[in-house]
Amino acid sequence: MENTRAALYFANAAKNVVMRPHVNEVADDKAVIRRMQAEIESLKRMLVSQSDVLLVPPLHDASSLVGILSSKPFSRTPELTLRV
Repeated sequence: MENTRAALYFANAAKNVVMRPHVNEVADDKAVIRRMQAEIESLKRMLVSQSDVLLVPPLHDASSLVGILSSKPFSRTPELTLRV
């Protein structure tokens, strides 16, 4: 009698199992590179669209960042002026 009840509990639990199969993605190096390049382009477009709000010039490559940083001297601590 106990085995029958356990079998019925198991059958009821097994009936409620929901399978959600999906295909595994096989990513070769070229596919990963293409996906990352697409993400970079998307992020660049987002940055350009928000650059008006942020008042940041869009960067096209690392050399433009070096040019911006080398043209404007900056310090880690802001200069304080005392007004009386």
